[in-house]
Amino acid sequence: MPDRAALIRSIKVGDIFHADCPNGASLVCLATKTTDTIIYARRLLVPEDLEFDRTTGLMRATRHHCPIDSIAPLPPDIREVIENLDYRYNYGPKPVDTKFSKAEFKALVFLDNHYRANPI
Repeated sequence: MPDRAALIRSIKVGDIFHADCPNGASLVCLATKTTDTIIYARRLLVPEDLEFDRTTGLMRATRHHCPIDSIAPLPPDIREVIENLDYRYNYGPKPVDTKFSKAEFKALVFLDNHYRANPI
C-alpha cells in the first residue's frame, strides 16, 4: 500500500480531494495546478484558492493545521452534481431558488460519508 506522501503526490490537475480543518471546515478541493512542491486547488462550493504542500498535504499559508485527509475519487454521478453546484453558485447566474434538489442534497450528504470512509 502506498504511503501518505506518495498518495498526496499522486494528485493531478482535475482531481477532487478533501482536507479537514480543526475548526470544522470541510474543504472539498479541485486541483488546478501542481508543481514539484505545491498543489494549487480551488475549494468547491466556496470561492477560495488554496495551496497544499505536495509532500505533507498540509495547507500552506494558514494558522490552521488543515491536512489533505482523502483523495478517494467520487462516483461520476456525484462528481457531476458537485461540479454543477459549484458552477451554479460561483460562476453562473445567481440562483433564484437556493433550495437544493434531492440529487444535490444526496450528493452533499454523500461527500461527508465518502471522505470519512476513505481516509489516507
